[in-house]
Amino acid sequence: MATLSATLTLASPAGGISSDALAITQENSLLVTPPNIGVSRVATEISGGSDIVIKPAGSAGNHYLYVKHTGLQGDGSTTATAAVILKLASASLSVLVPGEWCFFNVINSGVINAASSGAETLLVEYGYWTKS
Repeated sequence: MATLSATLTLASPAGGISSDALAITQENSLLVTPPNIGVSRVATEISGGSDIVIKPAGSAGNHYLYVKHTGLQGDGSTTATAAVILKLASASLSVLVPGEWCFFNVINSGVINAASSGAETLLVEYGYWTKS
């Protein structure tokens, strides 16, 4: 068993997004165990191509999933403009524009796929860890 430390901070000064300042910080030590995939990269196909599985169904516990749109096309050097669409099975779950990322829990039977929203292949960074 290992520990994955997670910290999320949301902050904005008064007058930024509202009249009040925003300051939220959440921290947690997540106990994880195999199977897992450390931080990896994969290229999606263009829109209309096959979805890429980044988190398969698991027989163990639920999973913590990290996904980032690197802002690059699949060649790793050309700037991307299309969005990464994350899907739970075939239903759209999230849309990440270049530079955006997410981290969330996924039920063990949930299959998460990544796809491009346009005519570009996209370089996606991802990792998942099994909840202990």
